[in-house]
Amino acid sequence: MEQLGDGTTDWRFTPVQVLTGVAAMSAGWDHTLARKTDGSLWAWGTNNLGQLGDGTTTNRRSPVPVAGFGPSTSDADFTVTNITLNPSAPLAGGTFNASITVKNRGTQAGNPGLLRVWANQAATQDCNAPGDADISLGNLAVGANQTVRISLPAGTAGYKTLRTFIDSQCQTTEPNETNNQVTKAYRVFAQPIADFAVTAIDLTPNRPTANGTFSAAVTVKNCGTASGDAGTLALWVDQPGVPACGTAGDTAVSVGPLAAGASRTLTLDGLPAGAAAAKSLRAFVDHGCVSAEAYDGNNQQVKPYTVVP
Repeated sequence: MEQLGDGTTDWRFTPVQVLTGVAAMSAGWDHTLARKTDGSLWAWGTNNLGQLGDGTTTNRRSPVPVAGFGPSTSDADFTVTNITLNPSAPLAGGTFNASITVKNRGTQAGNPGLLRVWANQAATQDCNAPGDADISLGNLAVGANQTVRISLPAGTAGYKTLRTFIDSQCQTTEPNETNNQVTKAYRVFAQPIADFAVTAIDLTPNRPTANGTFSAAVTVKNCGTASGDAGTLALWVDQPGVPACGTAGDTAVSVGPLAAGASRTLTLDGLPAGAAAAKSLRAFVDHGCVSAEAYDGNNQQVKPYTVVP
């Protein structure tokens, strides 16, 4: 039975709080309804006949808002736009940091409330479901971003799903509630392993002149937990598509060994600008794909640029 609304099916011999600001309550056979002082209606418990009114027949262990009740919909819209792990290949039994960026994509400022995080949770979570960690966020202006960092346990080795839930208490009614939960797949390794990534591309000049030349400073980092050989860095002056391993670039340079956490910047001079146009400069580290890595998806990065007349 889920009718207590505390996110569990445990028996309770003392009261537990599941909502604040409650004005009235009503209980059915195995579900509960609560009206808050702001006029919103919340429901939890058994939902096999749709009795909770949330548009599903999913049983709810914690309160969910019932559409059509309460204050008018806010024009704020919160979502997580980026999740970065450091190290990107956590070790079993250790910890790792997650940098999480939240954005207000709406047309009105608002408070995104609590950002709730699970180190490994593949299933979509209900409002107020307990997580591994919470971060309280302040007001976000329209279009504004806020990045926070949190330390999480890596646990045992294996493939995992980091889940983030912004406005996890569902206190703000948004135009789009489906983008409040965002996940990132990652892997925890039993042994240290390297992970090479292109982290920055800087051009000199920023806007090359047609038929002239320019330089590209490319920074490569070992984001993993073991040293390794980053192999060759290949560069294409205009390549929007993703090249396969070993595809010849316009130029290439050897990167060599990199310790865990170390970065190296390589400058490639005399690159041909070609005709005036918008272009995509692509850098590909370990482009022969010969090194064992935690993750190959970060080996390539693209920098849009414009060649001017």
